[in-house]
Amino acid sequence: MRHYEPPSCQEKTFRSAVSLWVAFLYFLLRCWLDSHLISCYFIHMDGDLEIIFKQSAFRHGVTEADIRWAFNTVEFDELIDGFENKYRLLGFNTKGNMIEVLYNLINDHRINVFHAFPCSDAFIKSLSKQE
Repeated sequence: MRHYEPPSCQEKTFRSAVSLWVAFLYFLLRCWLDSHLISCYFIHMDGDLEIIFKQSAFRHGVTEADIRWAFNTVEFDELIDGFENKYRLLGFNTKGNMIEVLYNLINDHRINVFHAFPCSDAFIKSLSKQE
C-alpha cells in the first residue's frame, strides 16, 4: 500500500502561482466583458417597429418585456423640451405599473431605447395637473 506523500515546497509554490495567474486572467476577462457590455445593443422587432435596447436601459430593473409592453400601452409620448431627438414615453410594464422610457428615433421603423425606469408618483401627479 502506498502512502500519501505531501507535495514538495516547489510544487506548492508552482500551484499557487498558477492559481494566482488563473484568477488574474479571469479578473481581466470580466473587466473586459463588463466594459463591452455597457455599449452592447439588443435588437428586437415589435410588429413593424424595430427596438434597439442599449444596456443602460436595464439599469433600474426594467426588463425588455416591460419596455416592449410600454410601447403597446402608451399613455404619453412626447419630445423632451430642449432636445432634437430625445423622447419620453409613459406606458405600463407587464405588471401594470407605469414606467418611463427614454428613446431616440433612428428612422420611421427603428428606435434606440437608452433608459427606462419605474415612473414616480410625483411625476404622474404633475402630469395630471398639466391636463
